[in-house]
Amino acid sequence: MHALTAPTADLVLRAHPIAAPGVVRVRGGQTLAAMLAEASGGAGLSPDLEVRVGGYVVPAAWWGKLRPKPGSCITVTRSSLAGSGDGWKQVLGAVVLIVVSYFSAGWGASLYGAGTAGASAFAAGVTLAASLVVNALIAPPTPSGGTNATEGQWNQLTGSANSFNPWGVIPFVIGDCRLFPPIAAIQYNEVVGESAYFHCLFDLGYGDIEVSDIKIGDTSISLYDEVQYEVTKTPTLYTNDVFEASVGASLSNGDVVERTTSPGTQSISIDIVHPQGLFGVGTSNKTFGLSNAFKVLYRPTGTTTWLQPQNVRWGGLGPLYPTENIPGCNAFVSKETKKPFSAGMAWDVPAGQYDVQVTRLAARRGSSDNTYIDACTWALLRSVKYTNPSTTGTWKLAMRIKATDQLTGTLQTVSCRVRQKIGVYDRATDTWSRQFSTTAAWCAYWLMTECEALSRHAAAAQIDLDSFADFAEWADAMGFAARKVCDSATTAWELINGLLAGSLGSLGRRNGKYCVVFDSGQQQRTMSFSPLDTKNLRVSRKFIDLPQALRVQFKNPDADWQDDEIIVLDDGYSYRGVDARGLPSSAPEPERFETLKIEQAMGAFQAWQVGRYHLAQGKFRPNVITWDSDVAGLGTTRGDLVDVAHDVTEWGVGWGRVISLRPATDIAGAAAWLVLDEAIVTEAGKAYSVQLRKATGEVEVVRVIGAGGESNGFALQDMPAGVAIGDAVILGLTGQETKQLLVTGVTYGQDLGTSFTAVEADPRVHPFFLEPPDEIVSEISGAIYDGPAEPQVISVVSGLYNDATDDAGIRSNRVLIGVRKPSGHETEGLLA
Repeated sequence: MHALTAPTADLVLRAHPIAAPGVVRVRGGQTLAAMLAEASGGAGLSPDLEVRVGGYVVPAAWWGKLRPKPGSCITVTRSSLAGSGDGWKQVLGAVVLIVVSYFSAGWGASLYGAGTAGASAFAAGVTLAASLVVNALIAPPTPSGGTNATEGQWNQLTGSANSFNPWGVIPFVIGDCRLFPPIAAIQYNEVVGESAYFHCLFDLGYGDIEVSDIKIGDTSISLYDEVQYEVTKTPTLYTNDVFEASVGASLSNGDVVERTTSPGTQSISIDIVHPQGLFGVGTSNKTFGLSNAFKVLYRPTGTTTWLQPQNVRWGGLGPLYPTENIPGCNAFVSKETKKPFSAGMAWDVPAGQYDVQVTRLAARRGSSDNTYIDACTWALLRSVKYTNPSTTGTWKLAMRIKATDQLTGTLQTVSCRVRQKIGVYDRATDTWSRQFSTTAAWCAYWLMTECEALSRHAAAAQIDLDSFADFAEWADAMGFAARKVCDSATTAWELINGLLAGSLGSLGRRNGKYCVVFDSGQQQRTMSFSPLDTKNLRVSRKFIDLPQALRVQFKNPDADWQDDEIIVLDDGYSYRGVDARGLPSSAPEPERFETLKIEQAMGAFQAWQVGRYHLAQGKFRPNVITWDSDVAGLGTTRGDLVDVAHDVTEWGVGWGRVISLRPATDIAGAAAWLVLDEAIVTEAGKAYSVQLRKATGEVEVVRVIGAGGESNGFALQDMPAGVAIGDAVILGLTGQETKQLLVTGVTYGQDLGTSFTAVEADPRVHPFFLEPPDEIVSEISGAIYDGPAEPQVISVVSGLYNDATDDAGIRSNRVLIGVRKPSGHETEGLLA
């Protein structure tokens, strides 16, 4: 071990930023406030001081809390130019420079506390979620903030209304969600006699889906009259591209109205509406039938010759009756009805753009003493192209539904429940089956290998199937589900990582294959690092005000798939009289809140666990450790649990490589004698162990017998197997041989070099997000989720033998009530 000298600090002081410096030395290890007080000799500090740690401003409120560690650089500058070179002791006006460094031999290492990374948290106001995105093993599933102009907030396109999004993103469902599908083609009306029908086409996206629970608003589609719908990739209820133009021109006798179709029209259709019906009333107050006559012509736009429609398809209108003689009439209607109705006609034309002319002609009438109700309006002009209205190849919901008083205008609140059928792997039988699944592992596997929405896929040979199966089993045991509508532009990496993050996983790479990284709390060690194969070890920490509670926002299936919010507490606080796990508590209520917005649909209990996990990461894993290694680190990847030893951090006592290992026959209680290439100092009376890293990567820990003094030879309690000359050895106090770290990032450099980022594998993280409360209350609706069901009363017993007598001989009447919980557990209650 190398001795450490007591830290000191050199203070370089200026009365103002451009004054000549003065130098004063203070003791290291103090708070900023204590250092400033020592430098000023106890005099008052100027109110216009600017204190920086590593070049970043530290608020005055933190001066008494922050203790800069060795490696920090602290400056204090007076913002004004007042004062002189002699006044720095009173105003502490210039620059305080504190540099305390520790160095180690060999590869070398330095320990950094509140340096640049730490101070940047003050300057940038770093939140818990922001810091976890950079440093955590599993980043929060927060909004991605893409750049597509049409995406906006997550689920904006498909979350509450049907939107028209031409050339935009085609959404698709992952797992199971309620979807407001975007409009795939312009809606149009079909008028048949006195009834009108909506024709609609919606895009349900990619995959192998099942659609159920179709609603318009909050009303099931089954409650509407005359509804037809189909879920298909080849719709038959909506087969053409229809452009519907509203004309709205009233027609009196002799009126001529012209309109123009859209380009490329192959069929023309018109609707003439009689809003009051069509009938006459005689002098005896009896009704009789009436007729209206029209002349309908068309011509290619830009020409002068009007043409008669040929091969007309009649829809209420018809040819002139032979008994009638109305010159020029080619469209005729005759009725006796007081109800509004529409009459139309359609005919095919060569593809092009056309002018359409409608003229109302005078029809036969009787006496002027009669009353004639014959008002009519040219309501609609439709331009039809005989083509598939959508060529995306995705699933469509086509609808034809009768218009009613409650159903008018355009349909914008059609929603449906969509479930995605994907491949699910059964490790026990080594087989795949297609089924509906909300397990994040298999949803991610589907996205990576076959989802049509992604342009590129990974081959099965490129995926570590065992890691996906491990994560699937863990997530199912935790009760996690993946439910998401992808309706905004993103990358495959962001989409898959965001999906996995909702179940506390992320995508990684192992042995050249894609794998799932997750924090099960039961990881096995895969590698041991010591100063023999590391350099540039650094520890940094971001100083942030951790929130005392999180406002977790998400889509809640139990709230009809609407936005919801719950409060997730840190330990030591209460909200509405209960603590983090729902137990009665008088602890203080939280004052510092942060919002964690999750881009997924999930239950309240999963949202609680996600929030608690990220609170635990910020609380128990604040330090970020980085180091470089050589070829020894090539087998380590993100998510691995590794052991690290270093003298600067006092992780382990010493290390070396094996020179020899032989059986020990002359030392009581020892089975082996180990000789290293380095001498290590141990203290008598303390229990030590050695950790041996073998050439295969296997790690074995063996107790040391008879420690004490400085030596490179050690007696071992057991003979380790498979140890070879040159294997790495770390010696430390038993149970403290090394520090266990979780690798959060790996970078590969030239010459087989590796760089690692890691956090401490604190065992308090995993239990922190287990055991959620029995009840969780929505902050939006006040609904209580998963509260216990009311118990069933199974018996009521009253009698003298139930009465109780106290010490004074006073009898109290009692009634025993037996109840059963839904689980079947029976208990007895007392009613006095």
